[in-house]
Amino acid sequence: MSEDDVDDAVETIESLDEEQAAWDSVEESPGPTVQLLSELGRADAQKFFEDRGLSKEELAAISRQFDAGRLSIENIERLIELRSDGKLAPDEVVPLTEMLESKQTDPDIDGDLTAEDLLSIVPKADLTDTRMLVLDGAGNVRWLEFNEGEPVGYDKILSKHKEDFYKEYPSVNSRREIKQSIYDAIKKSETNSVIIKPNPDGGKRYFLDVESSDIPLRVAVSENGFILSAFPSSNDQGMFD
Repeated sequence: MSEDDVDDAVETIESLDEEQAAWDSVEESPGPTVQLLSELGRADAQKFFEDRGLSKEELAAISRQFDAGRLSIENIERLIELRSDGKLAPDEVVPLTEMLESKQTDPDIDGDLTAEDLLSIVPKADLTDTRMLVLDGAGNVRWLEFNEGEPVGYDKILSKHKEDFYKEYPSVNSRREIKQSIYDAIKKSETNSVIIKPNPDGGKRYFLDVESSDIPLRVAVSENGFILSAFPSSNDQGMFD
């Protein structure tokens, strides 16, 4: 970091309405935050500290990912926009940065995911409830939320289809292995992947073409990428009770 970077950051901080909040953020994570503020400039930095802006903990988390090269200035500007528009909840910022940081080691997060991929689902997903993030064969982001007590999501998969997995596939013996089989099936899905079938209750059902997976599944998805359900391909009951 150069002296010019430090001077730019100080100048930016001193121009902010919430100057003390900015200094608190620098104290939380000095080097990365100074570097980030020097590059953002006054206008975008101000948005960090507006009523719908970021806390010092959130800014520190973002600064660390910027310093590590996982978030670009363009990514951060988009994040600020989503945060200011209320599309990124206050409690989703840190989970987003943690997903970026852990994607190479967390088996539930696809290592090929980019910051752009994550930001693209922010208006649609609840990152605090997300249990899996994976790119399908066509490169589309698919995510699984726990969704406790709801008719779709991981909680429903377990309550409705856990025993089907165990019965159909002797190699699947735990919740961890159920989730891994869903992950693997989506990752290996065909690139022309969405199969559309009529829903007996009206509308349409969307399934990923995952029959070539080692553990053939039906993976039901929404049009926006949310994983609704997953079950052994021999089970033709569909998504809902």
